Amino acid sequence: MKNISRCIHLFLHAVFILLASQASSAWDLPVTEISTTTTFNQDPDVAMALNSTNEGLATWTFSSTNLLIQASKYDGSTWSAPVTISVPGEDADQSKVGMDSTGKGHAVWRRFDGPQTVIQTAAFDGTTWGAPINLSLTGQNALNPQISVNASNHAMAVWTRSNGVQNVTQAAYFDGTTWGAPVTINTPGLNSELPQVSLNSTDRALAVWEEPNGLGDVLIQAAFFNGTTWDAPVQLSSTGFNSSNAQVSLNDSNIGFATWILNNAGLGEIQAAPFNGTTWDAAETIIEPGSTGYSPKIEVWPSGNAVAVWINNDFSSERVKGTIYSSGSWGAVDTFGDQLPNTEVVLGVNSTNIAYASWLSFAPFVNVVRAAVFNGSTWAPQDTLTSEESYATSIAVNPSGRALVVLAKDSDDVGIFATESTGEDINSNVVATPPFANADGIDFSTITVTLINNGGAPIVGNTVSLAANGGSSVISAPSGPSDASGQVTFTVTDTVIEDVTYTATDETNGIVIVQTATVSFLNEESFFSTVEASPTSVLNNGSSSSTITVTLTNGTDPIVGSEVSLSQGGGSSSIFGPSGPSDALGQVFFTVTNTTAEVVTYTATDTTTGNVIAQTAQVTFFADESTTSTVTASPLIVMSDGVQASTITVTLLDNLGVPIVGNNVSLSQGGGSSIISPPSGASDAFGQVTFTVTNTQVETVTYTATDTTNAVVIFQTAQVSFETNEESASTVVAAPTSVNADGSQSSTITVTLLDDLLNPIVGNTVSLSQGGGSSSISPPSGVSNAFGQVTFTVTNTTPETVTYTARDNTNGIDLQQTAQVTFIALESNTSTVTAFPLSVISDGVSFSTITVTLLDGFLNPIVGHTVSLAQNGSSVISAPSGPSDAFGQVTFTVTNINSETVTYTATDVTNGVIITQTAQVAFGDSEAGLSTVIATPASVEANGVEFSTITVTLLNGALNPIVGNSVSLSQGGGSSIISPLVAVTNAFGQAQFIVRSTTEEVVTYTATDITNAVLITQTAEVTFTEPLGPLPPTNFRGQLKKNKFATQTEYYDLLEWDPSPDINTDHYEIYQNGVLKAVVPATGPFKVAINNVNKNLTYIYTLYAVDIEGDKSAPVVISVP
Repeated sequence: MKNISRCIHLFLHAVFILLASQASSAWDLPVTEISTTTTFNQDPDVAMALNSTNEGLATWTFSSTNLLIQASKYDGSTWSAPVTISVPGEDADQSKVGMDSTGKGHAVWRRFDGPQTVIQTAAFDGTTWGAPINLSLTGQNALNPQISVNASNHAMAVWTRSNGVQNVTQAAYFDGTTWGAPVTINTPGLNSELPQVSLNSTDRALAVWEEPNGLGDVLIQAAFFNGTTWDAPVQLSSTGFNSSNAQVSLNDSNIGFATWILNNAGLGEIQAAPFNGTTWDAAETIIEPGSTGYSPKIEVWPSGNAVAVWINNDFSSERVKGTIYSSGSWGAVDTFGDQLPNTEVVLGVNSTNIAYASWLSFAPFVNVVRAAVFNGSTWAPQDTLTSEESYATSIAVNPSGRALVVLAKDSDDVGIFATESTGEDINSNVVATPPFANADGIDFSTITVTLINNGGAPIVGNTVSLAANGGSSVISAPSGPSDASGQVTFTVTDTVIEDVTYTATDETNGIVIVQTATVSFLNEESFFSTVEASPTSVLNNGSSSSTITVTLTNGTDPIVGSEVSLSQGGGSSSIFGPSGPSDALGQVFFTVTNTTAEVVTYTATDTTTGNVIAQTAQVTFFADESTTSTVTASPLIVMSDGVQASTITVTLLDNLGVPIVGNNVSLSQGGGSSIISPPSGASDAFGQVTFTVTNTQVETVTYTATDTTNAVVIFQTAQVSFETNEESASTVVAAPTSVNADGSQSSTITVTLLDDLLNPIVGNTVSLSQGGGSSSISPPSGVSNAFGQVTFTVTNTTPETVTYTARDNTNGIDLQQTAQVTFIALESNTSTVTAFPLSVISDGVSFSTITVTLLDGFLNPIVGHTVSLAQNGSSVISAPSGPSDAFGQVTFTVTNINSETVTYTATDVTNGVIITQTAQVAFGDSEAGLSTVIATPASVEANGVEFSTITVTLLNGALNPIVGNSVSLSQGGGSSIISPLVAVTNAFGQAQFIVRSTTEEVVTYTATDITNAVLITQTAEVTFTEPLGPLPPTNFRGQLKKNKFATQTEYYDLLEWDPSPDINTDHYEIYQNGVLKAVVPATGPFKVAINNVNKNLTYIYTLYAVDIEGDKSAPVVISVP
């Protein structure tokens, strides 16, 4: 008996596999194996991602010696060989993956590192996976990772981790380069687990998780990541209930949704709440009453609409169900899955309100993977993707609506497989033309079915059927298999007045097309009557009007005497009329005006018969086209040869940017002399009229367009410059290009006017300008001679380079070529004469070097010139080093046996120029021996406060002070403090330093003239002596005071002082008439009251600062009163 039962089981399973293999689908079946043939974990944690360029990433758990994470990339057509991305040696599982728009991605997973589990991640660069890194901290268990990756390769990961006391929810952000440190985002002090996260393209994120509140409730909490930090958690679910299975989605406009299960009296209520970018709205129950749900999923579209799906149990059956959030509310619940869904449902959406769901379902004897698509209005019937035992499924949808499913199922072993939506079901279209027909059984509408695949290409040669969803219409046979455009046509007729919706099926592929077409079959009046507007476009000025003519007819005769109404849907126009009941021609007239720029559709109703006329009329109310229409020229510059042309394009647009078609446009040119062709024309389907313009005159012409139909002058104008090649063919030449800036030397600027054939242009007036230059131009303008030439002379007294631009004033043309002249300053002002050192010993041997540097007005060296050196003293001048070298330099040496200061003057003999700058040298006894170093005073206490002043006086050999030299002061082995370290000598040749010390020592100070590199022979010595006592306090003061308290002597003396600056002070002693009256510590307070005084007596008070050795400072004495 058991064998018979097993045989029946196997037979039914085989029948199911046969039927499944024969069934057609909107998916690329059979599924493709992407894993190697080996043993896999029975719960393979399949995860996947798909980007906008149809590249995908999948990860799963692979069972080897350990559990490992493997991955494969989809390039749009094929899957790469799997690679292991976790490190072998310990188990890894719970993988999740995300992908950016360029093919890069990130995966996360849980891995055992020995005693605990950690969250790890690896990055995919588009080709290879990087080494894993830890996201969570080691030392405590972490689990349940999730990741969301945006188009810019930024990522947000969340997970649960124990902190040793509670489980907490943590997050880490990847900024495109590095991962940030984990942060805890749940309520402090509370447990949390099972987080989910969604990151958008603006780097904002939403996270949700489960969080027990410590009062027996499990709540759903949410937090928002503002691009930098996480906001405080917000409670989403109601207190007093246990909630679970939270999911979240966030779009690029920061509109988000969360869903979860709330356990209410044994029922799992599916709830959802929207997020507006700042706050959460109250939660709503979206499941049908009396049902229980599990495995909810939610996604939000860019439009702000959302889709939620779940597995639903109404206690009579289990189905996959869903609902759509649109216009601020949740819609009715749809059923689109079969009776036996198993485990969870997964969900993905595109950018235009398309959604895909996938789930495991129990078929006869096996679990299979199923999927369904939401087309923007309804869920299509489910597809079966596998026939063997299946274990997990994951889905991803890219913005264009392409879907990819990765799943685990039996092959020889458990393998990882993938399939892609064909796209035919959502890409194909069904259109009715016209969308209405006379219900006479003869008049027809044509239904055109266009089959389109995922790549946008037509599907050719397939058989298509067309079904009516009710109604009694007659559908013709198809035109044949789909043609080269992927099209099949049908005609439909009817004898019943009704609306019929038609659904197309690609019988070859077994795919039901999501889009449908509806045809309204009408009575004769509704079908044959007309509604027409004239004109169809008027200004929205409240006075311009269009006439709507309604003509009632039964197809043969006019319908006379009927009352007619006119409606406008959502329009805001004013409707005037009707003119009365339909006249002998069946006509009724209305006029319409508007102050709003809009397109209004008008519908007429025969209120006598109740028939709505199928034909409608549209009127475009537009703002003054003068400001929205455009006039452009291309090119903007043409030759004035009467042949080359510019095209003037006039585009008539109403204020909505809609082309104004069929209006006549003219083009005028003001005072221009160009030829316009044609003089006028009618605007095409783009609202455009084009003209060509040519000219034989050199001029700039402005063109103005007029819509003569509407009598509107277009505000925008276009300009065209008609030119010759004069500006590029003519020349401007300077000779010479470099002259002295002495106001007399000149350069000649020759301007030669040439046309495009290089013929001279004779008799034109030419002017010369110089931009920011300051030269003199003579004459300011001139007339071109028989050679087309005008000459100018230019001089200058300012050293500069001047650029000269010529203009043909007659033709109004600026010549392209320019000329430059460099006006050079005389070297006398820019060359230099320097001496080093400035003072030498007058011993006839010691010398100073005189360096003469010849420089022109632009500081360029003057090379190869002979230089002489003259003096006003009796020194000996050596021969020059030679002509000026590559640096423009010549050197001399000077010595002297006389003590004197000598001034030296250099002459450029070659140019006959005397250099303005001179150099002086002081000959005499040496600076080192004549300069002085003096300390005042020579002895100070070593208390770190008292100081000696070191005065260094620099004198040259003539005993003149050396001014402006830098001087330093050194102290050998001394430990004193010198301030400043370097000083500059004043007008007296003096530089001063302050020295102080806290060490008893004798210090010798040596000065150096840093500028002249001279060590001064004289030194100064300062003796720092043992301090005799601390420095005295200051500001000692006192006053007689009357005591306020009766228990005290009536009068007392109040004494106050400022503390001693001496750091060695230990305390203060106060004496009254030589008798010690008080001791005050060094830390204060610095006041004391001396009681029992006679107000009629004067007391002498003495104050000392005392150091720790008992040494007293100098006394400070006052008398009171």
